[in-house]
Amino acid sequence: MTALNRSAKTEVSPAVPGGSIDRVIVRLGTWGATVFLVLTIVAALAAGDPTQIAQAAVPASIAGLGWFMLWRDEPRAVPQLVIGMFAVVGAVTFAPDIIGGDPLLGVLVMSIVGTVLTRRRYVAFGVVAVVALAVTSVASEPAATPQADQVINAGVAIIAYAITSWLLVYLKRSSNRHQRQLESLIESKDQFVATVSHELRTPLTTIVGLALELDERYEDFRDDEIQDFISLLVTEGTDVANIVEDLLVAARADIGTLALTCTWLSLEDELAAATGDTNQVAVDSAGLPGGASVYADGLRFRQIVRNLVANAARYGGEEVRMVLRGEVDTVLIEVRDTGTAIPADEQELIFEPYHSSARSGALPGSAGLGLTVSRRLARLMEGELTYHHDGHESVFTLRLPASFAEPRYAAAGT
Repeated sequence: MTALNRSAKTEVSPAVPGGSIDRVIVRLGTWGATVFLVLTIVAALAAGDPTQIAQAAVPASIAGLGWFMLWRDEPRAVPQLVIGMFAVVGAVTFAPDIIGGDPLLGVLVMSIVGTVLTRRRYVAFGVVAVVALAVTSVASEPAATPQADQVINAGVAIIAYAITSWLLVYLKRSSNRHQRQLESLIESKDQFVATVSHELRTPLTTIVGLALELDERYEDFRDDEIQDFISLLVTEGTDVANIVEDLLVAARADIGTLALTCTWLSLEDELAAATGDTNQVAVDSAGLPGGASVYADGLRFRQIVRNLVANAARYGGEEVRMVLRGEVDTVLIEVRDTGTAIPADEQELIFEPYHSSARSGALPGSAGLGLTVSRRLARLMEGELTYHHDGHESVFTLRLPASFAEPRYAAAGT
């Protein structure tokens, strides 16, 4: 079998940064103004007319403020646009002969600012801005300018306005969409915290109650009753440990620090360790070749199996069983239950964080991380976890790399 990567890490999903639209606008404006500033200075020096450097006042103010805000890591689009407008007005006021065309630039900037700030009325404002740009463009041209040039100049200004304002409005809508997604995530996590609190409180209440009984009335109980108490404490404590383990894995996966160490393990031994010695889950290994070894992280493999069995026992039917099959270089571990099928539109959603399927009925919701964590772990071990319903049973299938001492495989897809 081809050697596999011995360790794996999750990829960190890029978070939506706060104020992303401001950051993008400021970066665009700053870089654009910087390039324009350099070209203006080069043109003035090439023409041998130092007075033309006065035209650099507008891009210098925009670029200077932009670089300052980026350096402070506090980008704000509106102050940069406002300072640009004031720079245009000042330049036209103090040097009208040198900067004759910049009034049009001022109208363009103000039109863009207005469009971005008007939100719902941006279409109506856009029509007014286009008309204003056309009139201002024609009015600002010298009387001797050919009509065709006036039309071309006005068209260029309108096109520049349309492209830039569309980009900014698009960025604003995108930012709002990310904001709504963030709010939805926060709401989901609030529900998750409430659910986890309930999930932990139930076994912890049992643990604390039994421990108090044993501490205060130990002599009042028979030996068999004490043994029952201890067994129940172990069971409830294991449930708490499993919930906490899912939480830790999910948190590490989210920040990209979850690392696995995969080795070749005996499939039989790992399944026995995962399901315990109670034999509560029937195992059908008729389709599995002898001497099966699975390439996995032992701790995480057992966590996946426990989650699948617990999920089937909690939300599935009365009968839960496990079917083992072998394919070339792959082992398939199917956890089957006789419960109702998961609706087709939820069969992928059940692997998302904090989602509980409708088939859970009136049962208390779980932490909503078991299947999410299990799929992530399976993929980190070069495998996969899927769900389907075969018409009789719900089937969660865990696929992992494997090797077999006796190469006897079931037909793929059966």
